Formats: sequence, C-alpha cells, structure tokens
Amino acid sequence: MDNKLAVRLRKFNNPLMNQAAATIELKDVAIMELYTKVVSLENELKNCRNELCLRCGSYREAHKGACDGCRYKEI
Repeated sequence: MDNKLAVRLRKFNNPLMNQAAATIELKDVAIMELYTKVVSLENELKNCRNELCLRCGSYREAHKGACDGCRYKEI
C-alpha cells in the first residue's frame, strides 16, 4: 500500500522517520484487513436476516408492512 505520509517520511532518510513510516504502513495493512473482515461480516449478517425472513414467508409482502410485527425483526 502506498501511503503518502509514509513516502514523505522516508524521504528524510532518517532511521526514526523510516521506523515511523514502517509503523504507518503496518497500521494501514491492519486497517485494510479489518475493513475486509467487517464487510464480510456485514454480508453474513445480511444473509442471516434474509434466512430468517424466509421462515415466515412475509418478506414478499414487506413493502406492504407485513414484516412490521415479525418476531425476527431487529430490535
């Protein structure tokens, strides 16, 4: 990953700045991994909700308010 701040820090050619740049790059990688995991979990949550809606069958009538009293509805 190409972080602009890390690139600017490396231009100083100072060991402390290089260490800071490396830390920033590691944090960027960790953030991207967490973001990917969050997206995956959001998709899984959506699939679980859809599975619950399939139980009562009223999801087809949701636009008419059929799911307002659904016991599987998020609280």
